[in-house]
Amino acid sequence: MKVTVCFGKTRVVVPCGDGNIKVHALIQQAVMRYKKAIAKLHGSRPCRMLMESAQWSSRCRLGPET
Repeated sequence: MKVTVCFGKTRVVVPCGDGNIKVHALIQQAVMRYKKAIAKLHGSRPCRMLMESAQWSSRCRLGPET
């Protein structure tokens, strides 16, 4: 099973095994994957402001993989 987590226009796919992963762990994995994706977009220099806002964004949505 996988879940797609949206950070604005950026989406990351997080595998969650058979669905027994806790939401907190899922969010941590999503944020880590988001940071890596942003770092790739900006070369090797990650954008600190975007990473910090991703961790605490109230606009983050969780939804099933379609």
